[in-house]
Amino acid sequence: MNAIARVVSVIGLVGVLAGAGVGVAHATSLSSPAGDAEAAQAASIPTVPGGPNQAVGDVLGLGYEQVVRFTSDGSGVEIADPAPRGGATLGSFELTHWAVGYAPSRIAVLGATIYVATSKRPANSPIENRITAYSAAGLPGNTREFLDAERVITSLDAVNWNDTAYLALGFQTGGTLVVQDTPGLPDFQRLGAHWQAPVVATKFGTDGARRLLLAASVSLAPGLPAVIAHDVRSRTEIWSTRGNASEDPADLLSFGELGAQGTPQFAIGDSTHGHVTFHDADSGRERVSLQTGPASVVRFYENPAGDRRVAIRAERGLIGAIDAQFAWTTVAEGPAADLAWLMQGS
Repeated sequence: MNAIARVVSVIGLVGVLAGAGVGVAHATSLSSPAGDAEAAQAASIPTVPGGPNQAVGDVLGLGYEQVVRFTSDGSGVEIADPAPRGGATLGSFELTHWAVGYAPSRIAVLGATIYVATSKRPANSPIENRITAYSAAGLPGNTREFLDAERVITSLDAVNWNDTAYLALGFQTGGTLVVQDTPGLPDFQRLGAHWQAPVVATKFGTDGARRLLLAASVSLAPGLPAVIAHDVRSRTEIWSTRGNASEDPADLLSFGELGAQGTPQFAIGDSTHGHVTFHDADSGRERVSLQTGPASVVRFYENPAGDRRVAIRAERGLIGAIDAQFAWTTVAEGPAADLAWLMQGS
């Protein structure tokens, strides 16, 4: 099994594309006819939430993905069936450390492990920021604490690479910290330590068997949003993209592959301005730009025939494919509300 096959990304999944060395393909209209067979296949795919406080994974070993999310008051985690299976709550547990009125929490899933990042401010005490691994039954495992405001965890991702689990913690300021899921969650690498703004999103990926990559979305300065990709092991910045000065940092990042060649790519999107772009993982070269309207979630998957697809929930729900020349084809489309399988809770 190669490194791509071992990468298991978990939060805010976004579709990815790949192909030959050609220029950027732009699509301003996403309105081709729906395909019934594709829509039926899409309906069997469980939700991929658009926010940072839900994730999906087969944490209960049921043979299909469940939705993992915070309880309504943020004090616990619940595991539920996706909407097509009825949405019933299958289990829940209380957190040992939870957010009280200060900072957002983050959640990620890797295999049967649920990772939870929380922040709170006890009376007359430093801010407590903690990342903890839980079993699906709520048993706490490896944990680590950060005692200052700059270490509020604003983004979280997890990956299994070369049979080792890693977490990427994006901070309020000071960049990202990659840790290993071993006792104490020790440092593996720190990236972007000079960044002064919150890391809005993080996403692991790989460019093949050689390198573990991490993309992070951050404002380098007022009016300068960027997505920056590093080779994690060497801490080398390998590429970056710059957004428009009028835009907020991208809040949708993902990694994967699509197209006949299955070339690895990162996808970058946002829930405000409504475009999704796809970039070569090894160089950052933009390959496709889609004007989708504000996108809440994007996911990539394979249909039963082994064709790679991209599913997008924006102003409308879309399922599409990219050919070797990076031309987009919409194979299923409908009101976003009809694609309840794609997203829960927002």
